[in-house]
Amino acid sequence: MRNAIVTGVVFVLLACAVVFGAAKWIPTQEAPSAALPDVYVYQGYAVTTEAGYDQKSLDYAALKFQQLYDSYLTGNDGHIYLSVVPDKGSFTAPPEGYTPASAQETADTLLAQLDFVQYVDIAPGLTLEDYYRTDPHWRQECLVATAQTLAQAMDVPLAGDFQENAIDVPFYGAYAEKAGEPLVADTLRYLTGEVLDACTVYDYETDAQEPLYDLSAVETDTPYDLYLQGSRSLLRIDSPLSATDKALTWLSKNQDSKGGYASWGTTNVESAAQVVVALCELGISLDDSRFVKSGHTLTENLLSFRQSNGGFYHVLDGSDGNNQMSAEQGFYALVAIDRAENGKTTIQSGVAQFEIQSMSATDFPELPNTGAEETLTIKTGVLRDMIDRTLYAVSQDEKKPAHTGELFEIEPDKMTIVALDGYRLAIVERPVTAVKDIRIIVPSKTMTEVSHLLPNDDEEPVHICANRRYVVFMTAGYTIMSRLIEGEFLNYHNVIPAGSRTRVTIDTKEFIETIERASLIITERLKNPLRITFTEGKVVVRCQTNLGRVVDEFNAECEGDEVEIGFNNRYLLDALRNARTEKVRMEISGPLSPVKVLPVEGNDFLYLVLPVRFKND
Repeated sequence: MRNAIVTGVVFVLLACAVVFGAAKWIPTQEAPSAALPDVYVYQGYAVTTEAGYDQKSLDYAALKFQQLYDSYLTGNDGHIYLSVVPDKGSFTAPPEGYTPASAQETADTLLAQLDFVQYVDIAPGLTLEDYYRTDPHWRQECLVATAQTLAQAMDVPLAGDFQENAIDVPFYGAYAEKAGEPLVADTLRYLTGEVLDACTVYDYETDAQEPLYDLSAVETDTPYDLYLQGSRSLLRIDSPLSATDKALTWLSKNQDSKGGYASWGTTNVESAAQVVVALCELGISLDDSRFVKSGHTLTENLLSFRQSNGGFYHVLDGSDGNNQMSAEQGFYALVAIDRAENGKTTIQSGVAQFEIQSMSATDFPELPNTGAEETLTIKTGVLRDMIDRTLYAVSQDEKKPAHTGELFEIEPDKMTIVALDGYRLAIVERPVTAVKDIRIIVPSKTMTEVSHLLPNDDEEPVHICANRRYVVFMTAGYTIMSRLIEGEFLNYHNVIPAGSRTRVTIDTKEFIETIERASLIITERLKNPLRITFTEGKVVVRCQTNLGRVVDEFNAECEGDEVEIGFNNRYLLDALRNARTEKVRMEISGPLSPVKVLPVEGNDFLYLVLPVRFKND
């Protein structure tokens, strides 16, 4: 069943302020209680000490709730619920002189003025870990239990199963800069599922219908705006599936004791037939407990109208005689039942038994005849390594479709996989024995799935067949077919610098660790490139943001001109981590030329990282 997200209206009031004062705080052990910090840190969580809602603001909130009720909700059958989100500080040991706002006192103040609401206390199910370390907001992935509390109070089921998705970008919230000490970055996570995926958000100000999540916000200065399109004055969440659930709830409540339905003052076969067809179409069993009344099922009720000649009466006593519409509706319902029952598959293992909805095999789309010919055979371990070491550099920009995939250059004696996104380039080459030459662009999503489905045995062969339209991967019983991306892939040979003025041999692990340390003061809001100087006998790494300043260095073999280059820390780390060698060689043609990252020996890979121009350059 597709369960409803909410039924009724819920007012949720934050019991903590999120607007900061202008004062800066440097934490000291001697800080007097009379001068409380704007933000304090407790067990790695930043918490504001700014005042919660006072009596005036609570009175105003109560007034607005009352106006909403009087304007839109009075006279409706729905129930109104109130919950108060506890102040984050109530889960900490606050500094002397500060008492976090009380959720219960806030609720009591509002309840004294709002006689139409029912209070749902969500505080017992919350902990400090339900909040972000660097931000006042809740963590969505932690709140299923809270949602369940609300759903139980409203006597509605919680929406289906949820899948958790992580954003691979560190999140520093509104408290990060106010904390006065470095904080561990949060990870933004969001939930998906059948019901959530179907939801849309309507903005009353812009008259726009938007998705529930705006993933593009992750790359902005306000990544938290991925939820509900950011801060808006008035939003409406529309759930197409919730309408179905409300209808099912109504149908269950209005089913009579004999399992049937009435319309226009009579219990009749047409009403039962329509409900039967609806349940069968939704994949809901006619034996579902919601639709069994006093032991009577919908099927039993439907058949009670059947005549001996195969037709159906309109009403149970048969006073209408033969009725063509009743017969049509009854027969239609029987066909729906037959399709539903015969379209089920039972899976059993031991005492466990599963019955799942299925469809006719004739409804499954025919697999395309790709016409792809055997091109080469490669070992699983080699292919997986090539994919994993290049996939990070695939472009996410749909404006250049050819670069959203990986270029496969297959020659008789070698295969090269290339990925680029305008900021970095990844090239991995391996010796193979191929049947023919071909140059194709495979979608990155296909390569991700291929990587997941490759067997654990690195020696297992993978057969690759390709032509100008399709590529097919076959291994260990799996066959993965994919359309190719059409278009022109960049002539990447032209962007690789021919020579170098500086050559550096570096311990890969040491370089990675140095960059990671420097990256502690870099956030999405506080972006600044690494200043890396390659000089005689050493590499010096510098970085400065509002969070602090880093100067670090390590020994390296440097030949040629001294040079200082700016790097995006993440792009450089990606190249170094995917090198997977103890040492790498870097070749530099100048401070603004792409930097080559190569193995010390051989040509297994070549990575290019585009430098960052300093603001004062």
